[in-house]
Amino acid sequence: MSPIVLFFILSHIFGNRIESIQNKFLESNASIYSFLKENLSIIPLIKVFNLEKWSKNRFSKQMGVYYGISINYTKTSSLNTSLSSLILGVPIVLLITFGGYKVLDGSLSLGTFTAFMSYTSIFFSPISQLSRIWTTYKSSLPAFDRIKEVMDMEPEKNVGRNITITSGEIIFENVWFSYDNRPILKGVNATFKKGLNYIVGDNGSGKSTMLKLLCLLYPVEKGSIKIDGQNIVEVKREELIKNISMIFSDPYLFDGSIYENIKIGTLNAKKEDIIHAANWLIYMNLLKAHQINIIQK
Repeated sequence: MSPIVLFFILSHIFGNRIESIQNKFLESNASIYSFLKENLSIIPLIKVFNLEKWSKNRFSKQMGVYYGISINYTKTSSLNTSLSSLILGVPIVLLITFGGYKVLDGSLSLGTFTAFMSYTSIFFSPISQLSRIWTTYKSSLPAFDRIKEVMDMEPEKNVGRNITITSGEIIFENVWFSYDNRPILKGVNATFKKGLNYIVGDNGSGKSTMLKLLCLLYPVEKGSIKIDGQNIVEVKREELIKNISMIFSDPYLFDGSIYENIKIGTLNAKKEDIIHAANWLIYMNLLKAHQINIIQK
């Protein structure tokens, strides 16, 4: 019975160690994927500023951490398997040693000895499997925790009232917002009326953030944003999105034709509407190029 106690102690010690290592492994794995996604999307920028060596060193450093954690996990898992096999083998060796001696001196029959050997194997096999299952379970816990964070998130509730657009006036009243406790907008007050409006500021000053707040992509921490006197927080999200369109500074083209990409804005649009939208885009790009040319002159 003593190997059972050893199995439980071994499973507890190595289970906790493997859980801790697996947690670090998942974090390192996520960092590498994030790094690759970021750097592959800005390859032109890396080349222009001659940052190839800098980027390579960062990647090598992250891969070094990943490699070290992987080796540590493999060593710990292998040591756990080896010790489990050793614990399982010790009773068999002792049984053969002492049982064989008793068979030779006639105090134990060969049949009893053979039966005892079979019973020992049958007894320890499920205990050994239980030890491996426990270790696998502990190894999977960090992944379950990451999934649980997503599953426990509250789904967005499409509650509120419909929005009525009259003059299209947008008002920011004492709006506050921050990234990771770093304030971006501090008590912003602004009014945008129907027509052409501009938001001017340095990079990182919060221009795009204001537009994302308007689309409810980010929650307003303090203050309110109103459209024709209606607080957007009190409006149904789909109703708000129906009345707002936004083009980011780094637009994404879906895999397909230009026609299909334009149609994404309104899936039930007619062909004439899509052609009209394409002509409008061409006109705006020409106007933008003309403005840049004037500024250069």
